[in-house]
Amino acid sequence: MAFITSLDSLWAASSLQFDNAFQFIRSFAGNHTDIPKTTETLLESQIGRAIPPESSNMPFNIDLQMIFSLFYFLVIFLIPFFLTNYLLPATSHPRRDRWLFGWHLFDALVHFGMEGLFLFHCFFSYAPISPSESRDPVFLGDNDHVYGATYSNSPTAKLWHEYAQADHRWGGADPTIVSIELITVFFGGITASLISYWVYQASGRQSREKDAIKGKMWFMMIVLATAEIYGGFMTFLPEMLTGNTALATDSFLYFVLYIVIFNGLWVVVPGYILWEAWKEYTGAFTSIKKQRDNSSPRMKYGK
Repeated sequence: MAFITSLDSLWAASSLQFDNAFQFIRSFAGNHTDIPKTTETLLESQIGRAIPPESSNMPFNIDLQMIFSLFYFLVIFLIPFFLTNYLLPATSHPRRDRWLFGWHLFDALVHFGMEGLFLFHCFFSYAPISPSESRDPVFLGDNDHVYGATYSNSPTAKLWHEYAQADHRWGGADPTIVSIELITVFFGGITASLISYWVYQASGRQSREKDAIKGKMWFMMIVLATAEIYGGFMTFLPEMLTGNTALATDSFLYFVLYIVIFNGLWVVVPGYILWEAWKEYTGAFTSIKKQRDNSSPRMKYGK
């Protein structure tokens, strides 16, 4: 009994420390208790998946928020570009190796530097609501708050304020989107980083070491590309099957630029990588078969 009592006290103390740490992290998220007027139209779309605001209420405007978002994306794009030219110069490395290195580094930066911010605000940015406003599903079992980047005025939330104008689900904490992004950020981000490192390693290795690195590199590229294509379908197919109620389909520029082009990259490029992986593995197995045939007794003695 004394042991159980000590465990209970330890659990209570640990829970208190966890709650204190959770509140401390929240303080950096720029969360607030008053919902600003500019986000009132998004509130209903994030509570219980109610009807989202009309697209006409969110015209395509080139404002400071949009410029900041596109500039942030441009910086993430330029970092892999310059690192590829520095670490794998075109004069001494194949184009495909340079492209694979740059893409996976860019992929990792997007997962960590953009989608990671989305997850951060889903868990640490919030606004209070009255019990009458709370509807199922309730995120984190909290009936008194709504969560997401919409409810923060921090600079990192502005990125998702902008994207939420094209897809309202990203302004709040949609449980399906959060679940997909948890896998994407942690598994996809780490895997893409490792692949970039392996591409760099293989570019400067001898034949035997290079083959071993390329084997695991191409295998993980297949896993990551498949996961990213599947994640894209799970993000948008349920929305398409329910009438695209969260997408700004009436805004041509928002829909084409943010939804089709930006998200289409993670379907087209992983598809290309799967095709290249197919050629790599079929070529490798064909080469192995030829070596076995050439070394067989029948070939050796001409029988």
